[in-house]
Amino acid sequence: MTAEVYKILIIVTLLMQSLCIIAGLRLVDKVENRSMLIFILLGVGIIFLIQLIDLFSFDYPDGAILDTPIYFEIISLISSIVLLWIILLFNAQTRVIPTNDKSKPRIEREDYSKTKFAREPVVQPITKPAAIPIEKAQFERKEPDKKESKDVDTAQKNLREFAAQLEKVTAQKDKLVSLISHDLRTPLNSVFGFCQLLKEGEYKGKKEVKKFAENIYDLSKIQLNALNKILDWTRYESKDIQINPTQFDVTSTINFVAKSFANAAQKKNITIKVSSERNLIVFGDEFMIIEVLKNLLENAIKYSSEKSTVEIITHYHPKLNKLVLLVCDSGIGIKKDVLMNLLSTSSKTSTRGTKGEKGIGLGLLICKAIIDKHGEHLWIASEEGKWTRVYFTLKPSV
Repeated sequence: MTAEVYKILIIVTLLMQSLCIIAGLRLVDKVENRSMLIFILLGVGIIFLIQLIDLFSFDYPDGAILDTPIYFEIISLISSIVLLWIILLFNAQTRVIPTNDKSKPRIEREDYSKTKFAREPVVQPITKPAAIPIEKAQFERKEPDKKESKDVDTAQKNLREFAAQLEKVTAQKDKLVSLISHDLRTPLNSVFGFCQLLKEGEYKGKKEVKKFAENIYDLSKIQLNALNKILDWTRYESKDIQINPTQFDVTSTINFVAKSFANAAQKKNITIKVSSERNLIVFGDEFMIIEVLKNLLENAIKYSSEKSTVEIITHYHPKLNKLVLLVCDSGIGIKKDVLMNLLSTSSKTSTRGTKGEKGIGLGLLICKAIIDKHGEHLWIASEEGKWTRVYFTLKPSV
């Protein structure tokens, strides 16, 4: 994608958001739930400012080919179009349309402010009581249009759902902007630095060239892993991805994942122990569950001390009728204030491992997104400096 197309996409999105804000401000006095509308307009305004800053800080030359992901701008554009449509629908429903029906009398108020009253009342004698005809007033009761009321309720419900979705998208975008601006840019700057030294010949011999190459390889591997984590998170958070549940032996799956981390555990002299019965059949998407186990085991090894044990345990919970999987370690644990916001997209929770291993704090968010797709639960317990346990449930096969 070229820089010109990227600019045009941002400008179109800003235009749609401006129309949403203008139309929403005109609608504030016409809707009952003003606070909800103001909250939505505030969210649109925040996204508008963020994209406006992105537009002014865009310093790529025209015609340059970008590899920047554009799904943030696409999501913002689609959200702005849907919100504008909803606001226009509300404007159409609250507009007063004059009628041209001449059969209905028009009632006009008489202006008494300019009427001059005589100072002395005029008294006329009444010789004969006047007969005053009294007619029964005809009142026509207009029943509310049930269809129109139902449409308004449906539109308000859709608006509330859209506001919740918009808040979630805004939090996800803030998280991604933070990750991209720090966790991806920092290793890339280091790679450029080593490449610049090699290009200018700032090295003493083959040993130093080899050392530069190893640093470039390690940094590139870290950046590729971070990029894969970001793509996995956005993919599993998307509504488009569907799970493919089947019956599978979860014990065999756990052993497979444990063997794949044997080398990583051996580097820190950590023992991986699996405590699970054989032929334990569950119902779920096996490939997604493998992804959950990989992230949990990676974190357990990362935050465990040397010569410790990481254990994966399964047990059946009869009251819940669920199979509970537990990944526990005896590592550095998690602070209480961090534990409260560990599964929130609005906080930065990345912590270095016991050997300085870097991370971007998306592993548990990926696990939660996958478990949510299955309609199951995930929770975490920890004591700082002692241990951490991550639980999640699966549906046992009948």
